[in-house]
Order: sequence, then C-alpha cells, then structure tokens
Amino acid sequence: MSNDTPAPDVTDVAETTIADERTQETSLGPDENVLGALSYVFGIVSGLLVYLLEDENEFARFHAAQSIALCVGVIALYAGLTIVGVTVSVVLGDVFLIGWLVGAGLSIVSLFVWFALFLVWLYLVVTAFQGKRTRIPVVGNLAESTLL
Repeated sequence: MSNDTPAPDVTDVAETTIADERTQETSLGPDENVLGALSYVFGIVSGLLVYLLEDENEFARFHAAQSIALCVGVIALYAGLTIVGVTVSVVLGDVFLIGWLVGAGLSIVSLFVWFALFLVWLYLVVTAFQGKRTRIPVVGNLAESTLL
C-alpha cells in the first residue's frame, strides 16, 4: 500500500512564521522594537528624541509618549516626596524621636517606591524590545490621548 499524498512543504511554513515575527522598520532606521525599548532607556531624553524624530511608526511613538508621561509622573512624585520630607523635618525636627522615626519611615517608603519604579522601567524596556505594546493603566492612556 503506497501513500501517494505529497508531504507538506515545511520551508513555506517556516518562512511565513519568520516573516510574521519580523518587526517593521522606522524612519530612523532601527526596527520598531529597538526604538520602543530605547524610548525608556535614557528616560525623558530618549523618549523626547524618539517622539520628535520618529514620525511614521505608531509603535515607537506610543512607547516614546508613554516614556515621556512616565518620566513627568516620576518627577512629580519625586518633588512631592521631597516636599513632604522637608516639611516633616522642619515641623518635627525639634522633637528628636518622632522626627527621626518619621524621617526614617519616609526614607524606607521612598526606597521601596524607587525600587518599584525601577522594576516598572525594566519591564517596559524588555516588553517593548519584545514588540509588545504594554500600556501602564493611567500613564499609557494619558500618553495616548495627549501626545498621540
């Protein structure tokens, strides 16, 4: 009993899969996933550069806009924590133990906030490089509605 059914051409399937996994190029040259990741690497500077120089690729512009919005939010958070810290130290500076405990508590909270922000930043760099359009709930919506 002979099987006359031809075997499927495996090379066509492999080429289609590889072609589907390629990312689109941008007007600046690098692939969109590279520009998306670079938008986060140097904070607001790289976000602004990609946003202002890349005018064709929506993926790269989205990540650049989200990077700008995230950096503005981080700057506002840093300013808020600084104002609270200075205010607490001025008000409670004369009371030794309470001022010290509140200052130490704010330092610990600040440390956890910065570590969490670092993890978010790292996550965004990696997912953008993987070609995913990761949207931070508030920041991503703000960036898309305001900057795009």
